[in-house]
Order: sequence, then structure tokens, then C-alpha cells
Amino acid sequence: MIEKPTDSRAPIAEELALGPRLKNLRLRSGLTLEQVAQRAGLEKGYLSRLERSLKRPSISTVLKLCEALGVKLSSLLEENPEDSLIRVIRKKDREDHVVQGNADGDVKSYQIVSPADDKRFLSLFLVKPSATKTTRASSSHSGEEIAYVLRGRLELTIGGTTITADEGDCVHFMAQTEHTMRSIGRAACEVLVVTSPVH
Repeated sequence: MIEKPTDSRAPIAEELALGPRLKNLRLRSGLTLEQVAQRAGLEKGYLSRLERSLKRPSISTVLKLCEALGVKLSSLLEENPEDSLIRVIRKKDREDHVVQGNADGDVKSYQIVSPADDKRFLSLFLVKPSATKTTRASSSHSGEEIAYVLRGRLELTIGGTTITADEGDCVHFMAQTEHTMRSIGRAACEVLVVTSPVH
């Protein structure tokens, strides 16, 4: 049965400005008014009026909308939702993490450019592979991985396949297959690595 909420049921305060946030979350989810309304058991016209701030939803309606959109209540109620969806990482704030090294100063390191969290599903790394074969076990994890060569020349071994990638080349693969990388050119190699969620 389609619910027809009334303003008499514990309305949310107007100053929370839920309408624009609700519309923004719906658009980010790629859903239409009709789809969200059906999922939440609401009338399409009522949902449209909510988004235009012409109506104030009750707490129970807000909870239904969060479930329909697949978001936490905080995503809809937080004061500056856009701020939490934007992350700026300055170069000066990133730290190098050494993975391996040797007496010749041949070091493989990486920087975490942007980690995944409860709102973001991708992790971004800047990797500087060493020029020697890795001596530790190759890495593997769930999800996907993308390696984009920013400079230098990269040798990427995925399972039993070895790929040579030059500046501007991109390799996209399933990350549960064991993989290693090393620099094979004269110039230092830098690789932008994107990984999807690890489950």
C-alpha cells in the first residue's frame, strides 16, 4: 500500500534543508523519482515535493528513504553533506611508505593518495617500484586493480603473464591473481594504482 504521510507525524525541522540533500543523493545513486518512491512506499508526487522542500517528512519517512537510497541516516542529516563527499589531498601532506630496500639504495615505496572509507569505494596509491625483482611474496587481494604508468617503464607480472608498460600505458586486472611490479627503464618509474574495495 502506498503511504500518504502527513505533516502531523513528528516532522523534521525545516532548517535541516533535507530537500536538496535528498535530491542530490538520489541523483548520485542514478535513481528516478519513481524508483525511489516505489522502494520507499511513497507517492512520486509527495517525494517530488519533499525534494523541493514543499513538504517535511516524518522520521519514519526519512528512515524509509535512507533504506531506499542505500545510505546511512547521517548522509541525509549531516549539516554539510557535500563537504564529506569531497576530499582534497595535498602533495605536501602525503608520506612515503617503504615496502622494500637494499644496500644499494634501491627502494620500492608508495604513497596513499586517497584511501577508501565508508563513503568512497576506491583507494588511490602512487607507487615507485624498485628496479630489482621483489624478494617478498607477490601481493593479491579481492576486487580489481588499475595500474597507470605516469613515468618510466614498468614490468608487471600477473600470475604467469608478464606485461611491459610504458609511460601512459594502463593495465586493468582482477587483483586476486598474485601480482608484482618492478621498474625496468633507466628513468625512475612512478605508477598510479587504483584498487576497488577489498572484501
